[in-house]
Amino acid sequence: MTASIIPELEFSIIVPAFNEESLLPGTLDAAHRAREACAATESSEILVVDNNSTDRTAAVAREHGARVVFE
Repeated sequence: MTASIIPELEFSIIVPAFNEESLLPGTLDAAHRAREACAATESSEILVVDNNSTDRTAAVAREHGARVVFE
């Protein structure tokens, strides 16, 4: 299977996560600030790779504007 490429994205911030419900909000807030600081909010994404978490990691990531994929 070929991965789809989104040509309008310049870069992705990738956050690996396993049961990070409590720490993820601060991490994602910092990632959003970094994107804003380099004026890349439209040309970048924040991607959380959920490694089969048993807590609300994926939900918290989505609530904070991240795209979530599962490993």
